Amino acid sequence: MGFAEQVSLDLDRVEFRDWGETVTYTPSGGDAQSITAIVLRQEQEVEPTENGLEIRRRVPVKLMISDVASPARGDAISFPVKAGGTAVAWNVLGDPHVPGDGTATITAYRREPQEKSAEGHRLDI
Repeated sequence: MGFAEQVSLDLDRVEFRDWGETVTYTPSGGDAQSITAIVLRQEQEVEPTENGLEIRRRVPVKLMISDVASPARGDAISFPVKAGGTAVAWNVLGDPHVPGDGTATITAYRREPQEKSAEGHRLDI
C-alpha cells in the first residue's frame, strides 16, 4: 500500500470514528452483524405518494468494505430514522457506490405510513 492509499484509509477511519454509529447489516441470505456506518440523514429524500398515505425515504449510508465485503441490492440494514431513536429495518436499493478507497455508499430505502390529521390533511413526518 502506497503513502496516498494509507493516508486515505487513515482519514476514513477518523471519519467513521467521529461520525459513525452502530447499525445492523444483514446480507441477503446471511447473518446479521453489527458494524459502524455513517448514516447521512441530512441527505434523505422524502417522497409523498399521490394519495398521501405513505412516504418513501432514501438515505445514503457509508460503510467500510472491511465490514461488508459485498454490499448489494436486497440486503437489509437497521438504524433509527432520527439519530438517537429506535432502529428500524431498511432495504438496500440498487448497486453500491464503491470509489476504491475502502468504503462503499449504499442507498437505504424504507416505506412508512403517512398519518393524517382529524381534518384529513397529511402530516409531514
